[in-house]
Amino acid sequence: MRRYSSYLFVISNYRLIVILFCFLSLLFNTRAQWVNDPGLNTKLVLNGSNPQNISTVTDGLGGGYIVWQDDRTGTDKVYFLHFNSKGKPTLRADGKNISTTGGQQMNPLSVQCIQNTSVIIWQGESNRGEQELLVQRVALNGQLLWNDNGLQITDSDNELVNYSLLIDSKGNSFVSYLSKEPGFIGDYLVGFKKISAEGEIIKSPGDSLIYKSNNRKSSTFIINDDDNGIFSFWLENVSGKSVLRGLHLDSLELSNSKRNPITISDPKKNVLSYRVYSYEPNKAYLIWQQQGE
Repeated sequence: MRRYSSYLFVISNYRLIVILFCFLSLLFNTRAQWVNDPGLNTKLVLNGSNPQNISTVTDGLGGGYIVWQDDRTGTDKVYFLHFNSKGKPTLRADGKNISTTGGQQMNPLSVQCIQNTSVIIWQGESNRGEQELLVQRVALNGQLLWNDNGLQITDSDNELVNYSLLIDSKGNSFVSYLSKEPGFIGDYLVGFKKISAEGEIIKSPGDSLIYKSNNRKSSTFIINDDDNGIFSFWLENVSGKSVLRGLHLDSLELSNSKRNPITISDPKKNVLSYRVYSYEPNKAYLIWQQQGE
């Protein structure tokens, strides 16, 4: 199998965002069509002000989507742009706003979806002025597929802490998110949402709450089990140590109950980071780094 090195250079100022991509052949199946001189980077997006939280995802056709947060209007908004396999933008050169909702839009994550589309999740303001999670699916031509506002998938007074997004082979979106109840002694909650490829939010009792405790939580990750269930993982402060915890919920458990998680890492050592991979149906493979190891 032929492989290429992968590099991403981002140079931003008050007038432009410049990006150089030499994508992995496994991702974009393209030969060297991009400028490979760092002094002559391939120009994709113009008129950026303060671009941040920049990410890219393949479109499955040799091109991809770039997603970023920018405050060029005076308020942070999330923008996206599609480019083809030759590095040519197919949308307006300054990008397109992901949603017509007002207020701030921050911390976007993007994942490849079916039919050469992409799903994007971000933190935005609800009509009540609260910070909530919203998702949108976008097409090659810039069309917003889940209405102009996107879909608001949370609605509470809780503080959002962290979230992750996964898309399965059918185009279903799986979201794992962490939130904290108001007040100094409020509990931390682990929540879950599933959205169909058509933009239907699939709900379960308890607003998809799958676990809560008073321990501080961070860095959630989710994968599906290829049998209509999920694995959810996160870091949790237990007795002063950041440990890796997780649980598996099958399709019936998602509909009617919550379960207690298991502790995966050594409870006497701090976990600094971790990754999760599907192993085979109903199995997950994890790797993590502990402090000092």
